[in-house]
Amino acid sequence: RGLIGSGAVCSIDANRHFCICNDGWFILDSSGRFTEIGVANIDGVLSHKWKETFYNRYDQDNPHRIQCGYSQRTRTVRISMLVQGQTDVTEVWVYDIDADRIISIDTYAATCWGEYTIQTQTASAWSDMVAAWDATVGTWGDYGARFGQKALVHGHTTALVYVHDLSVVTYDGAQPSWVYESPFLPYSSPRYLKTGDRVFMEYVNRLRPTASLGVQTTAAVESGTVVTNQGAEGELHLASRHARLTGQHLGLVASGGGAVAIRSFELDYFELLAQERT
Repeated sequence: RGLIGSGAVCSIDANRHFCICNDGWFILDSSGRFTEIGVANIDGVLSHKWKETFYNRYDQDNPHRIQCGYSQRTRTVRISMLVQGQTDVTEVWVYDIDADRIISIDTYAATCWGEYTIQTQTASAWSDMVAAWDATVGTWGDYGARFGQKALVHGHTTALVYVHDLSVVTYDGAQPSWVYESPFLPYSSPRYLKTGDRVFMEYVNRLRPTASLGVQTTAAVESGTVVTNQGAEGELHLASRHARLTGQHLGLVASGGGAVAIRSFELDYFELLAQERT
């Protein structure tokens, strides 16, 4: 077992590393034990959530272009990679460590990852110290600069450096467009056909976003616009729509513009025993 590229690893704490190997994604601990991630157990059957998609998309001729960075504040790992057929790094996968899921796949040219410590207080200047020395309260350290948590930054092909600030919902001043597609999972035995009935999305309004919501199979997509720009910013809402598609594997699909904090998805579906064909 080995890394698929020299940049396909990053530290997530003092005892663990996230790594992308030639046979899957793993957490490597200080004892040398590999624990595979991105695996779902469905009725006793192990299913990889995104392994096939990822390994089919990245440019295997340029594995050194895969770079990983860990965000301490959000407990997420960002993986930038060169996609097959592209000439630049165009995809950034965001992996949630605690939920063991890919929460987004973004499109921007991130060439490398780093971090810096956020300064929360500037140091006092000598000219500001107007009191007598013996009347100055505290110690010298109380008047120095103070620093807090670390923030993630990424390099760009234009040689600029971008900081990932949780208080900013725009990218380089523009409102983001976003797409979410869940992996195709059998949910139950592959012998049963699944027919989607209704899709739900629980979300919190931020800057009055718009979105579409639906169901997809390996062969088709059915989605439509749902109202997500109602109510005041910060309110919790539930959007839903009917989506009738049938297949052995179902997935959710959602897309939109503007900032939205998605809390959860729910899919209602029916099952029908599939007739074997000869």
